[in-house]
Amino acid sequence: MKVIANPTAPLWRRPFLWGAAAGLSVLAGLAFWALGGDGAAAPGLLGVALAALFGLIGIYLASRADRRLAGLLLAVAEESPEARLITDPGGAFVYANAAFHRLFAMAVSLDTIAAIVDGEEAGDEFARLRASAAAAVADKADLPLRLPSGEVEWRRISVLPLTAPRGYVRWRAEDITADRELGTVRRREEEMMADWLDNLPAGFFSSDSRGRILYANRTLGDWLGISAGDLSAQEMKFADFVVAEESLP
Repeated sequence: MKVIANPTAPLWRRPFLWGAAAGLSVLAGLAFWALGGDGAAAPGLLGVALAALFGLIGIYLASRADRRLAGLLLAVAEESPEARLITDPGGAFVYANAAFHRLFAMAVSLDTIAAIVDGEEAGDEFARLRASAAAAVADKADLPLRLPSGEVEWRRISVLPLTAPRGYVRWRAEDITADRELGTVRRREEEMMADWLDNLPAGFFSSDSRGRILYANRTLGDWLGISAGDLSAQEMKFADFVVAEESLP
């Protein structure tokens, strides 16, 4: 849903101004007639009419400047790579920029977004976002979406209530699919590295400045006769397992 600002028409194409001018002229004529055609009063009435007309022109020019600024801000929002959505107090879409439509191609309401959120837990998270929006509370969540193609992509959705007008909410979204995939690959590599280290035919451990074991691989635990997890959980030190040579049989 795009909102496009209407171009500003020149003064001579504004029926409002012509109507105002005609109305003021009629009022001036009626006032002149009511005064009995007093020629001395005519310049004063004409001055009042002209002053009112120039005042209306000033108001119009100010409003036209406001419209130009609003159009400029709208153009900036439309060209922004950040997906933006504004909803009214009832949750209906008021404005969505092009980036939002790229991330949510079929979305025309919050309900249509809820329909493609993948999984019950993610659905509960989106329901929480909607409740936060209704309560004017900032919130965010990372949610998986099931696309029409069957693929799953991830979106980070933020809720940012506007201070004015009250009840309106700005939604922000970004595609974090690549970040999630990279994180999955890194976790898999870390798990493979941990498994490789655990099963090396050599004992490894790390300790803090006081000598307490923070990490020990499975091989070292097997040699010491205690699980690697218990070595760190019980704050044991490697020195606890060291025996003086004189004590050896």
